[in-house]
Formats: sequence, structure tokens, C-alpha cells
Amino acid sequence: MLYVLLSAVFAIALTACGSGNEEDAADAEEQETNQEEKPQTDSSNAEFDALVSAMEEETEDTATLLFENNESQSHEMEGLTLTLDAYQLVELEDFHTNFSIPFEDQTDGGVILAQYTVKNDSDQDLHYMPTLDIDYVGATKYYSNYRDLIPLEEQLPTILSPDNEYLVEAGDEVTGYYAYPFGQKQLDDILAEGNVIVDVPAPTTEYNEYSSTIGSGTEFTLPLDDDSAEKSAETESQGFYQDRISAENMGDKEMIEQ
Repeated sequence: MLYVLLSAVFAIALTACGSGNEEDAADAEEQETNQEEKPQTDSSNAEFDALVSAMEEETEDTATLLFENNESQSHEMEGLTLTLDAYQLVELEDFHTNFSIPFEDQTDGGVILAQYTVKNDSDQDLHYMPTLDIDYVGATKYYSNYRDLIPLEEQLPTILSPDNEYLVEAGDEVTGYYAYPFGQKQLDDILAEGNVIVDVPAPTTEYNEYSSTIGSGTEFTLPLDDDSAEKSAETESQGFYQDRISAENMGDKEMIEQ
């Protein structure tokens, strides 16, 4: 009788251990899956880190980095060059309701932080109004800088403003940031699209005189995930201009003359 009882206890112990091992294995597999699905949160840009920290403090929220790109894009306009130095897309969840209006009356969403440099290589003073608005397929409006997310002194529309007549003196350059807010629905839309477009205006030789515009504006394409960035790089390597046909993958292109 004692032998039978001990055998039964031993069998129960083995079953319990086996069940525990299976549960541990299942938990480990689930953790590994969650780790693979988790977005990349490590930033490689200390300047953006400081801005994100300021934004977290301002909105009383924690930001999650979804995508970053440190590959610059430049456009020269008869002596004045605008460069998109780098940008990041971060997600915000359940932030303070005081910030719901720029996020389409939502308390979840995302922000594109972009660093721009404006350089005047000409021998004359130029005026550059940085209306660097974002557009994308399906957008119902243009998205621009929201001044209450990051420190004012860091923002390009503060550095180049009506107070100084948007002046960029000959041989000078200025660097500043834009913070573009998107509500959760709009964030989902741009992530599904994979790209957004920044409209780049041209400079003028006279303040508030659009008849004095020189050069021509352009568009910058901002991929928002690795696949879109890879497609954009392939297009650039083929020598195509990054217009909407390329950025939004509307069809195939063939180089006839360059």
C-alpha cells in the first residue's frame, strides 16, 4: 500500500513539473514574440532625445520611437539650400487633454520631429519663410509645426520669423526643428501610406515680395518605415526625382534622358 501511495505522489510531482515546464516554455515563446513585434525604441540622435524629453514633460506622457531617419535630403535654390538633416516619428498615448486640439481632438497620436538647415551660399541677403507643411494621400489638410510641443527657441519658425523678416544673411546658415502632430487616426493613415510629403517653398530677395522669388521649390519624401525607406533609396539610386509618382509608388518609371 505504501509503495502504491509513493508511486502516485511521484507521478503527480512529475505531472506538475511537466506542466510547469510547458508553461515556462509558452511564456518564453510569448515574450520572444512580443519582443519581435515591439518597435525600435533606441534613438541614435542625442539632439532629438532632448526634444522628445521636453515633449514628454510638456504633454505629461511617454513617447515611443517608431522610426528614425538620419539620411539628409537637400534642395538648392539659386544660392539658398534647404536640408532636411534628420527626422523621427514618435508615438504618444493618453497625453494631457490640453493638447487634444492639434491632435484632432484625440489624446493619442504621433509627432514627426524634423531638423532643417537653411544655408545662404550667395553674396546677397535672402528671405526664407519656412512654411514646410506636410501632406499625404488622403489628408484633409496640411500639417505644420505646433509651437507648444518643443522649446520655442529650437523651432525653425521662431528662428526665421516676421520679427527678423525671415532673413538669412549672405554666407549664413540656421538650423531649427519642426514638430508635426497627428491624431491616432491620422497616425494610422500615414503609417499605412508609408510616406509623407514636405512641401519646400522658394526664397525671395525682398521681404514679403513674392514677385522677388528666386529658384524653385520642391518636395521632400519622408519614409516612415524600413520598407518605404528602402524603396525610396532604390528610386534615388536609379536617378529619379522624388516626386509623388515615386514616393507613392503610382507606377513604373523609365529614364529616357537625364
